[in-house]
Amino acid sequence: PVDYVRSVYNMGNIKKGSFRLDYLDITERANAINVSYNDINLNYGQNIIPIFSDDYNNNDVIKNPTQIMIPGITRSSQAYREGKYRLRLAKYPVRTVAFEVNIEAVKDRVGDVIEVQHDVPQWGFGGRIAAVNGNVITLDEAVELQPSVNYSVMVRHKDDSHETRAVVGVAQYTETKNITVATAFDTAPEQFDLYCFGIENTLSKPFRIVNI
Repeated sequence: PVDYVRSVYNMGNIKKGSFRLDYLDITERANAINVSYNDINLNYGQNIIPIFSDDYNNNDVIKNPTQIMIPGITRSSQAYREGKYRLRLAKYPVRTVAFEVNIEAVKDRVGDVIEVQHDVPQWGFGGRIAAVNGNVITLDEAVELQPSVNYSVMVRHKDDSHETRAVVGVAQYTETKNITVATAFDTAPEQFDLYCFGIENTLSKPFRIVNI
């Protein structure tokens, strides 16, 4: 079955030399938020509700509070949920990426989740399919296959749907452009479709777009 519909950006469509990876400094992340809102119980006067992360009171945690004003919120319960959500946004993202692509990026919008593969951080290997012959896929670059290692290949079709298939293993170290999938794709891959290849579950990384 088709895995999902999501844009893929990899070595095949990211502009060479434009990829940048940054890790977020944990000491700069907010772990407490004072949420300002117009409280309906105060005749829409301004109220402030403090919200803390779960580990805020630990002695070894650096205190880094911040403050936000959220127009449109009128209830303390709503302000609390929004504050908790903002704290999670600050806690869980550990890295950001930036890159340049061509016009195909126009279909994506801020908030969309995309899949990113790149050789620099060694998130699998990617590019565009050179040729297809049944279950044999010819890649645009040679990849290394080690015996007793489970590899997979994900193909993004022209409608942005993805399919992932296991790659037939090898008995000895092999460097090749031709890989064989164990089962056929539901939609036959075509020349120039994007692919991500690598060890199972390490083909790419999901990111949410915050700016275009």
